[in-house]
Amino acid sequence: MGCGDCLAGIMRVVLVVLNIITLIAGGVLLGCGVYVLMNFEKFSESESDLKSYLIGLYILIAVGSFVVLVSLMGCLGACLQSNGILTVYFFLMLILFLAEIGIGILIAVEKDEFENQVDASFKAFFDNQGENDVSDAYIDALQEFLHCCGYNGATDYMTSLKKIPPSCCPGEDNAVSCLIKEVTLPGCKERIEDFFKGNTTVMIIGLAAVGLVELMTMFMACFIRHSQMKDINEPPYHF
Repeated sequence: MGCGDCLAGIMRVVLVVLNIITLIAGGVLLGCGVYVLMNFEKFSESESDLKSYLIGLYILIAVGSFVVLVSLMGCLGACLQSNGILTVYFFLMLILFLAEIGIGILIAVEKDEFENQVDASFKAFFDNQGENDVSDAYIDALQEFLHCCGYNGATDYMTSLKKIPPSCCPGEDNAVSCLIKEVTLPGCKERIEDFFKGNTTVMIIGLAAVGLVELMTMFMACFIRHSQMKDINEPPYHF
């Protein structure tokens, strides 16, 4: 066994580990998309919301399914040492890599549109708050993540006569004891704008990092395939 074979073996293990990680991530995306789709009537009650949200859900499910498929191909190709599966895996990864380049460009160009969509989504959920547990959980989670309260501010709860969720009162054991005048958190509309302004570059860098990993996996797939083809073509004996 030469150095090339040892290196191919190491790359095979790394390729399997990386694809197991992406398989889990793809499964999470797919599971979340299917769960929200199955419970969609709890999330939105208007036809206008239905169309825009369904498009996003179908994209999420499609991306999750594709990532799961590619990851399975990578694991099988490396474990079974199949040149055919590794070739398919390489081209699927190439498609995914080109798609992520397009997503990065789209984020940079359509940043304002994404911001408006998220803002409109939160506004719709806030208007439906109190009508079902799903909307309440979504609002509470987003307010806790962005450290905000209400759509425009805590006074939204006073004008709409809605219960103040625990996320508006960090450090309080019970949201009922939290008074609106004591809430110092800004409105979520402002936080959403700040989030997109401050994190667009981070998202693009993240996509670039993922793209670099994908290039590495494509290189490893090619190297493993080349090593296996070399072993097949070598004569069993040397004179």
